[in-house]
Amino acid sequence: MSLHRSSALGRLLVAAVATALALVGAVVRPTPAAAAPEAWSGTPVASSAVGDQACADFLFVGVRGSGEPAGYGPTVTRVRDGLAERWTTGSVRQVWLDYPAADPHTLTGVPMASLLLDQPMPSTEYFTSARTGATRLATLLTDQASRCPAERTILAGFSQGAQVITAALGSAPEAPARLAAAILVGNPSHYPGQSVREISGSASQNAIGLGAMLYLLREQARRGGQTDRDQAVRTLIQTTINLYQGTFDVADIRAAMVAQHAEIPPLAYQSTYSVCQAGDLVCDAGQSMAQVMVQATTLSAEIDRTRPIHSGYTPEVLAPTIEAASTAIAALPPIAAPPASASSEPSSAARPQPTVQVTVDRQWWLVGVAVAAALPLLVVAFALGHRAGRRPSRPRRPVAGASASSADSPRSPVTASSSPDHRESSEPLPNGTPRA
Repeated sequence: MSLHRSSALGRLLVAAVATALALVGAVVRPTPAAAAPEAWSGTPVASSAVGDQACADFLFVGVRGSGEPAGYGPTVTRVRDGLAERWTTGSVRQVWLDYPAADPHTLTGVPMASLLLDQPMPSTEYFTSARTGATRLATLLTDQASRCPAERTILAGFSQGAQVITAALGSAPEAPARLAAAILVGNPSHYPGQSVREISGSASQNAIGLGAMLYLLREQARRGGQTDRDQAVRTLIQTTINLYQGTFDVADIRAAMVAQHAEIPPLAYQSTYSVCQAGDLVCDAGQSMAQVMVQATTLSAEIDRTRPIHSGYTPEVLAPTIEAASTAIAALPPIAAPPASASSEPSSAARPQPTVQVTVDRQWWLVGVAVAAALPLLVVAFALGHRAGRRPSRPRRPVAGASASSADSPRSPVTASSSPDHRESSEPLPNGTPRA
């Protein structure tokens, strides 16, 4: 094979292989994540209509705060927007929990002594609303785990909404394992030593929420078995002061929360984030409640006084928590959905979308297209190489004196270079006669 032909063949082979690799690389390269406006562009629906939504990679449930109108409410909307701005992967469907979200002022309709000492606790609109919300959310999470088994859950709640999420996580057995993140802002069920991630917020480690404090004080009164209400009140005042000073046993607080089914389950610890601002009566009630207990002020007055703090969870306050949650969510692997049985398979509208498998199947189909596109170049290269490998014979130069007929007659295909009696030389023969 000549050097020129060898070089051309080599260049053609390299071009063919490079073309195939380039096409394969183009089709198997990971698809960029959907832009935030696309992933979060769907219209949020009420939890009562969630069955009409198709499944997605993530289910976002927002639980509004006390007294806020239906929907997310402004604080949960800030959480939602912060997540959307940082979103890098997966589809999202959005749901807002439909529940009463009663105002905490409804607590003032019952005397404080009755709230703390009566057994059972008097019915209040606020705590009834919180229980209703927790029940509805737990039902939603359980149902969606069955309907969309490959879907992770993101929960965001403000004020009473955070209390609802705290209770629901312990009531829905499937929820913690599927939880991507739970962001609790101004949580009434917050307490010292709670197993959550506290990345932003200015409250001290001794902060205890209004709901958690009421649960604890009631548990202390019940354990004491005291019949003298005045003595019981004095005991509770001392307990409140100890809480504010941070000298109370955290184990007793945890026991009270467990008794009220308001403890976050261990499997959800790492995925649960809490944000509390100092002086927010709802999540940092120690100082306010100490003043209420000694009758220096009223619960209603403290709710009004601290309302600006409770409403002040700005994007700047929330940003570090949302950033950490977004990073953790992006690192989560997809959930492998179990095969659905014939009796439990959801309808086509509700069936989980096999986004990962569809992508893989489509990529391998495109790989076949890429190889087919490069095949002609490979065939040409092979043909040229095969042709070059067939070393064609060259006619033997006639020896001087031979007749034309003998020169033109067929001979064995032996090349001149391989003939032992034919030398390409200008040297004379031994008798001095020049070579032909």
